[in-house]
Amino acid sequence: PIIQKKLACSFDQIELAIKNDISKLDFSPAAQYSKELISPILPDLTIDCENDTVIVKVNEEQIPQIRTNRRYLKMLNDENLPKETKDFIKQKILSARWLIKNIFQRSDTLERIGTFLAKKQEAFFTSTDGKIEPLTMREVAEALEIHESTVARAVSHKYVATPRGTLPLRSFFSASYISDEGQEVSADTVRKLLKT
Repeated sequence: PIIQKKLACSFDQIELAIKNDISKLDFSPAAQYSKELISPILPDLTIDCENDTVIVKVNEEQIPQIRTNRRYLKMLNDENLPKETKDFIKQKILSARWLIKNIFQRSDTLERIGTFLAKKQEAFFTSTDGKIEPLTMREVAEALEIHESTVARAVSHKYVATPRGTLPLRSFFSASYISDEGQEVSADTVRKLLKT
């Protein structure tokens, strides 16, 4: 009715337009020119500013809730159940608990890295002209008392939603150069200056 009123046409004319024209339109225009699937980026972390305070949050919406089935736990107490079956169930329950522990540890590591980045790169998050400070994965690993490879795995193919857009976590790690004034400048800042 709203379309009918705005276009000053009959309902039959609208139905005909839908059948003859609109229904034939492609939901993904130009998709026929490329077979490459582009999936949307879902940030693993959110770093936001509220009242000059930087807040870090792990986005756990895309992580499925995993828990052990109570029915299997009860089966372990069943005296009529064969030993091989009980051993099989025990093994699977241990595997499930190991997986749950690793998922929790992943979230915890991401949050710790995000919190460290929020402090180290505070100027970048709180100011529109703030620059990324030079930072290596080794510095983060030493500060958090974890292995450097753990940091590398934790930030690999992960993204962070910030007030300045959604960025790869790896973009916060760069080598440093010393300016003429003796100040440390990140490689990313140098690249942006050259581009400008």
